[in-house]
Amino acid sequence: MGVVGMLLAVSAVGPVWRLASRRDRGAAAVAPGALEWQMPRAWPAFVAACGVAFLVPAAWVLSRARPEEAWVLWGFLALAAFAFLVAAHVASWRVLVDGGGVHARRWLFGARDVAWGDVDALSVVMAQRMMAGSVDSVAVMSGGRKAMRISGLVLGGPASQGRFLDAARRRGIPVAPPSELPAGLTPWGPLHRRYAALPGWKQNVVAAAITAASLGAFFLLLYVVGTAVGQIR
Repeated sequence: MGVVGMLLAVSAVGPVWRLASRRDRGAAAVAPGALEWQMPRAWPAFVAACGVAFLVPAAWVLSRARPEEAWVLWGFLALAAFAFLVAAHVASWRVLVDGGGVHARRWLFGARDVAWGDVDALSVVMAQRMMAGSVDSVAVMSGGRKAMRISGLVLGGPASQGRFLDAARRRGIPVAPPSELPAGLTPWGPLHRRYAALPGWKQNVVAAAITAASLGAFFLLLYVVGTAVGQIR
């Protein structure tokens, strides 16, 4: 079974890579004057490379031919499959802005469309650490809530991101950080609002604590599963 799983994972690399390389996935005709963005190839390629990296230890475990380590093999294969799935999904991201509104296309979560007349504001979060000065994400607010979230990675560099924001400004739509949006508009829940109100160093402490707790829970789960499998065998 391990050999079959390895062969399935390896055979999936080619189709996923072709999917990640297609620039026109789900594309429709772009009207004159419309603006279009697609995810750069580098990001899905990086995620797919992580999937290939997970296959290396899987191959090593398979070569040992120890039945008690089968769960480790399937764990690495599952991680590789998940990485390939994420790569295909990220490669499908597409944003189109035209006279009708804002349109987002994604493979796993379908399409999102918001007409300009329904847009209350654009909530813009700027990157603070990596790629500082560029847009980290844009939340399209509609009906007093977040209708869609667009990653700044899809929108390219600062100049390209500015074209997206200017399209909203020309229509009189407010463009501001979440804390400066008109009254009653916020893309954040109560916990996120409390986190955003913390000083920078406290935010770092909270982020580090959450990361440490997540990693601890993950390795604890691996230990429990590994111990249980060993006892069953």
